[in-house]
Amino acid sequence: MTYLEICTSLLFLFLVSYTQECPHRPSLNGYRYKNIKLKGHEINNLKGALSPYTCADACLRDPRCRSFNFKRKRDSNDINECTINDINNEKAKSGEVQEDFETDFYDVGYEALQKIFLNSSSYCTQD
Repeated sequence: MTYLEICTSLLFLFLVSYTQECPHRPSLNGYRYKNIKLKGHEINNLKGALSPYTCADACLRDPRCRSFNFKRKRDSNDINECTINDINNEKAKSGEVQEDFETDFYDVGYEALQKIFLNSSSYCTQD
């Protein structure tokens, strides 16, 4: 297991446990469009992504990010892939959002991801 795989796995476990402790916190899945991709606005492409959280991490590192595609591997010889986009679904033109049964589109950008992952403590208050 590579260092990146270990770090991503630990981040995923942390996020899963934190979400269970704080059910009102926004979730990455709330921004997901299954079997859809945005085409023509790529600013970065990452091969070998472990999960959509890898894509979210890459998006958080680039203030130009407005959305991303997560392409799932088809078989054991294929690899997952992230495509970071510079526009969101709202700004897409006709034909740029396409059906793709191997890809999920996450209409979430840099600013929304900051709220989800970095500023989420305000969503969890003790009663």
